[in-house]
Amino acid sequence: MPPSANLDPALHRIEAELAELERICGEFERAIWERRWNDVQAFLAEQRRTRHALEIAIAAAKAVRNEKYDRSIFRRLGNIYAIRQQQLARLGEYRRRVGERLSLLSRWKDASKRLGKPPNQKKSRLLDRLQ
Repeated sequence: MPPSANLDPALHRIEAELAELERICGEFERAIWERRWNDVQAFLAEQRRTRHALEIAIAAAKAVRNEKYDRSIFRRLGNIYAIRQQQLARLGEYRRRVGERLSLLSRWKDASKRLGKPPNQKKSRLLDRLQ
């Protein structure tokens, strides 16, 4: 339901918080794709704050909400939830893959340390000449 001039202020607050949550989800998506990790963290915190403000707005508007309005709000919330779950699942998968790569690099580094440094080619050529 788009905000309008004749909308009750309590319902208008719900609409504003929902629109803000939708905006944040879009910004969060862009931050993930662009690998702006500080922004990703900030958007997660902003999503939590906005979701809490939305819960408060929904509770405060209980007296003026009707069943049709609730269905439209909860449909939008369902869409937001599905998008957010996909985003979090992708972040989890990315984190898992990065962890695997770091573990592999660590194993290679440990193995190379155990094998020691390769002999210095210059020194070995000098020794060959002396014989």
